[in-house]
Amino acid sequence: MSTAAPDALSAALAASSGLARLFAAAGHRLYLVGGVVREAVAGRFLADADLDCTTDARPPDVRRIVDRVATSVWAQGERFGTIGCVVDGQAFEITTHRAERYDPHSRKPTVTFGDDVEQDLARRDFTVNAMAVDAADGRLLDPHGGRQDLAARLLRT
Repeated sequence: MSTAAPDALSAALAASSGLARLFAAAGHRLYLVGGVVREAVAGRFLADADLDCTTDARPPDVRRIVDRVATSVWAQGERFGTIGCVVDGQAFEITTHRAERYDPHSRKPTVTFGDDVEQDLARRDFTVNAMAVDAADGRLLDPHGGRQDLAARLLRT
């Protein structure tokens, strides 16, 4: 399901629009995910939040893209596909679309990077956290019914 993003996301979309343009120029898409999307869909504004994003760009590509504009870049979990950065005073955590597999004897996942945002959303813990907003055009992606579950105050995996 794809619809327009809630108005509560306007600040997050404004903050991420420059990055979205850079990712698009490099042939990639950037999506807002996580708490800021969930809270906006629920009608709440999440102030001063770090913005979590997902992309089809691989970590070295993410780093090359953000290095051009970020005042700070860190590879807090590059092995797992996550690059952190600060752009125009806004903190971002950008993670490559991925699938995870867990060994029963370890808490650390084996990560496989992917190209499909909907497959990335499918791995998330709850449907209410499996929504994304395209940072370039503001389109809400909700392939697992997270919006309905929020309205019904229902947590589903």
